[in-house]
Amino acid sequence: MSMDDHYDTVIVGYGPVGATMSNFLGRDGYRTAVIERDQDIFPLPRAIAFDHEIMRIFQSIGLADDVLRHAQPYRRTVYQGAQGQPIRIIEPSPPPFPFSWNSNYTFYQPGLEGVLREGAGSKESVDIFLRHELEAIDQDENRARLTVRDLEADEYYEITADYVFAADGANGPVRRMVGIGLEDLEFDEPWIVIDAKIKEPAKFPDHHIQYCEPTRPCTYVVGNRHYRRWELMLMPGETPEEISDPARIAALLSRWASPDDIEVIRSAVYRFHALVAEHWQAGRVFLLGDAAHQTPPFMGQGMCQGIRDAANLSWKLNQVSRHNADPVLFSTYT
Repeated sequence: MSMDDHYDTVIVGYGPVGATMSNFLGRDGYRTAVIERDQDIFPLPRAIAFDHEIMRIFQSIGLADDVLRHAQPYRRTVYQGAQGQPIRIIEPSPPPFPFSWNSNYTFYQPGLEGVLREGAGSKESVDIFLRHELEAIDQDENRARLTVRDLEADEYYEITADYVFAADGANGPVRRMVGIGLEDLEFDEPWIVIDAKIKEPAKFPDHHIQYCEPTRPCTYVVGNRHYRRWELMLMPGETPEEISDPARIAALLSRWASPDDIEVIRSAVYRFHALVAEHWQAGRVFLLGDAAHQTPPFMGQGMCQGIRDAANLSWKLNQVSRHNADPVLFSTYT
């Protein structure tokens, strides 16, 4: 597939936020190019929860039933004190649900992204360019100009677009290219996130637990089907290398299970950040998702906010492009 010289919109990044935006723009008939450096969906789980608002967004792009194949209603959550006492218990909302859908869901991210990509790929107006990378961007009051590199052929394309939507993640290049800085909200903590498949669910708690323990705050999440997640805070003196050792992980999880009871799928040490871009718009370029805001993952709102960004911007774009709204409407996005 070759690139057109001009597109109505270009999306940079094809994770869950970029793929959601692709579905919106394809649904509404915008000639769209999607630029993504990687070939395949990241194969391991990362985000694990979304709420009823996100399910309504998936419904609005015709994918709710397909998403449900990879999701389940959220369980009861217990906030547990250092002595094992419940500090607070949050029960799932009972039916009938006020907004039709359950209040919250857990899900398997590779499955969800597959659904979103299949939806975007079915849209006639959307061209998807995997293994392509944005090299440069500049703009004037009329359009944005982009230099895109085909990483397989080592060829370069010069294209223009009316609008650019950057969903290229926390370390993506677009924010830097357009000169937008970050505001640090001074939340910075290292945690190890461990995803595993369990063999006998009856041996494990059937609800989510937030362990409010000064010795090591940690979180246990019941994922879709046999998936479980543990998030444990690194304490002073611990290093990512030491705590990521398989024997150390087995010791960390020993309060819940023996190594024979679980299959560790992945572990990764993250620094949980709270960062917000100073502006989410620079002319015809808009930041979405982690490019615009990085949220500690508690209550699953990092990905959710990015998907809300896509719904927000697609609505504004329709008002300006199709219903003659003043482009000043975009200034309300940030």
